[in-house]
Amino acid sequence: MHKSFIVNSILVCFLHTLFCWNSVLCQELTNMNSDILSVRMRYGIDLPFAKMKDKFGANFLVGGDIEYQMKKSTWFLGLEYGYIFGSKVKTNPLAWIQDEFGYVIGNARDISSVFLRERGHEMSIYCGKIFSFKNPNHAIRIGLNAGYLIYKIKYIDDFNTAIQIQDPYKNGYDRLSGGPMIGQRIAYHFINPKGNINFAVALFAKQAFTKNFRSWNFGPDGATNNGLDMLMGININWALTFKVRQNVDQIEY
Repeated sequence: MHKSFIVNSILVCFLHTLFCWNSVLCQELTNMNSDILSVRMRYGIDLPFAKMKDKFGANFLVGGDIEYQMKKSTWFLGLEYGYIFGSKVKTNPLAWIQDEFGYVIGNARDISSVFLRERGHEMSIYCGKIFSFKNPNHAIRIGLNAGYLIYKIKYIDDFNTAIQIQDPYKNGYDRLSGGPMIGQRIAYHFINPKGNINFAVALFAKQAFTKNFRSWNFGPDGATNNGLDMLMGININWALTFKVRQNVDQIEY
């Protein structure tokens, strides 16, 4: 059976299960008679600015977060994680070992076609405030976050013949970088009182103060200077929401 069919089938089953659970667990959310615990899935796209614009093109992000909102409060607090991936890499540390056609001469003088990809992670804690409309099912959420951003260049060598990007040399090419990050967000949040839809569309701005982690880098652009990396993006998230009772130590199902 084809791998993509299996992956797609698992994803469809997972989303169907999550949809059903959310319908049961999210009823009467707008009453706010108890603390609210939310588990979210999110997917989005970021555009790079500042120094990061010279390194990469647009990237995608998939991840999730856990959020807590206290009873009768419009404030929320959460933890989030995002996996970053992109196919547009503007800097090419391999250029000095590639031939005129962009190939790398690999092991036993085999011709290796190496593809460059962006990979990274972001982790942060965030807090914010909810501004409701007259209709309690609609709200604007404004928040701030602080965390950490880390990213690198990933090299894909399908035939594993380019010894230049294998151990112990590969660390000299990946440009692994990271640093503390701050961010701002504004989101439109919609909650269906029947519990079958609970999603938000958010705009993000993120600023990271990064540096290169490698003590040495191969290639003519091997500088390890610190820099300001900026990202602006949009994502959509969908929540599985639990009501936490106040008088007993349990979660309401």
